[in-house]
Amino acid sequence: MTKNLESEADPWPELFWVGGVLWVDFANSQSLERLNLGSVLESRDSVQSWFGRNFDEVNLEELAELRSLMAEGVSKFHVGSPELATAIERVNVILRSSAGYDQIRQTGDHFEVARVYESPLAVVAGSFANFLAGGDFGRVRKCAEPTCTLHFFDESKAGRRKWCSMSQCGNRAKATNHYRKTRSAGSN
Repeated sequence: MTKNLESEADPWPELFWVGGVLWVDFANSQSLERLNLGSVLESRDSVQSWFGRNFDEVNLEELAELRSLMAEGVSKFHVGSPELATAIERVNVILRSSAGYDQIRQTGDHFEVARVYESPLAVVAGSFANFLAGGDFGRVRKCAEPTCTLHFFDESKAGRRKWCSMSQCGNRAKATNHYRKTRSAGSN
């Protein structure tokens, strides 16, 4: 999960966190809203709840525009694609105008400098920029379940993850395959 885990209770269903990278989860939230699982961009409070932190500045219109850009481009992003060029241009504009500060964070005996942003728009833009600098678009995939519209970043060692969520789409696919096998074995 990429969510800021400062909040104790998470009112958002598990499917909001299957992307593996914040910007992918944010793009997926558009599809999940269509399924009536929750609306990230319903209000300032819903945005703050989803991100798990309070922001001084929340612009719902700009967030909706960025999310649409990322949701429409997530499966088309690759080096040289016009969708990626458009996303980079938009993200650079956001990052140029965003207030933020560097903060030292420690994990075990390892230290890193992390950029902390003051708006949810900049948080998503920063996630996308960091992913672009170190990620692999070849591992951003659409869920293999035919009826699912979600994407995820495959962090598995072998790079063969198929489903956005094993507990949702993976189990559904396995149950369907089992039914087909037992049905065809029974008709022989």
